[in-house]
Amino acid sequence: MKALIPAKASSTRVPEKNFHPFQGGRFLIETLIDKLARVLPRREIYVSCEDESKRPLIERTGAQFLPRDPRLASNETPIGQVVTKLCRQLPGRDEIAFCHPTEPLFDEYAECMATWERVKHEHDSLVIAYPHRRFFLQHDFTPYNFQFGPWHR
Repeated sequence: MKALIPAKASSTRVPEKNFHPFQGGRFLIETLIDKLARVLPRREIYVSCEDESKRPLIERTGAQFLPRDPRLASNETPIGQVVTKLCRQLPGRDEIAFCHPTEPLFDEYAECMATWERVKHEHDSLVIAYPHRRFFLQHDFTPYNFQFGPWHR
């Protein structure tokens, strides 16, 4: 199993969100890599980023820097195309855990791996979902972190 972390440096909604100090001065990517390193060797954790200047930050964690074509960091590129192309960049034919750095409170990777081992012969993927019955709205009733409809800003 390899872990693939998509870490755009060019976020339009929250600039530098993946590389901004978050917990104890550590950036989101670093926090996620440490959590994943409890279930995978660090050399099997890949961080995909379009900004070469982020390579030293990633490599000092023991994870692998995976250069991303800047077109795959564009908001106009469909997410399915992004996921497919990033996964194809990984060496080998291992199973892939696609792990987002913007879930800093999630820490159930061991449970996910165990669940995957139980169901992988019946399914082609495992997705984590949180049940929400309401939208999170700002004071002016616009949604936090997304727009209603199929595309977010």
